[in-house]
Amino acid sequence: MIQFNRCSARRPPSEDRDLLLRTRMLELANDRRRFGSPRLHELLRREELVQNHKRTERIYQEENLSLRTRKRVKRPSHARIVQAGPAGPDEQWAMDFVSDSLMGGRRIRILTIADLWDRSSPALEVDMSLPGVRVVRVLERLRLQGRLPQRIKVDNVLPTKSTHCVRQKYPVGAF
Repeated sequence: MIQFNRCSARRPPSEDRDLLLRTRMLELANDRRRFGSPRLHELLRREELVQNHKRTERIYQEENLSLRTRKRVKRPSHARIVQAGPAGPDEQWAMDFVSDSLMGGRRIRILTIADLWDRSSPALEVDMSLPGVRVVRVLERLRLQGRLPQRIKVDNVLPTKSTHCVRQKYPVGAF
């Protein structure tokens, strides 16, 4: 008789208790390739093969069934319309407000008007507050200088009162 420590003696591995579950999971995974572990578990639970989701996940990983994450394709939410740029000077202007703060903490606002043809700036108006009447006054001063655009492009940053005042003064096709 050979003398060795009985701690080193191991019993033979038992037969796979999960063999039926493994084969059925592989069949379901082949039929439904985009199903992950939770959805396969639900199908197996309906067939009364499993109760514990941890057992399903363990076998799922042992069989290397993990899904590769797809790179998301970013699609536009709606069809984009490319707007034609201006064909000459004073055809289309852009108008926007810019704000900044001084070292003392006071905020200043700047009304910027830019000609989109040559990126020049017909007017810059700087003050602590720029109400709609002031915006109309700047546009009127430009009109008296002989500079009046066919269209003015305004984004949604322009305050509503200013837009309302400007629309009352230049109602027909200016915007």
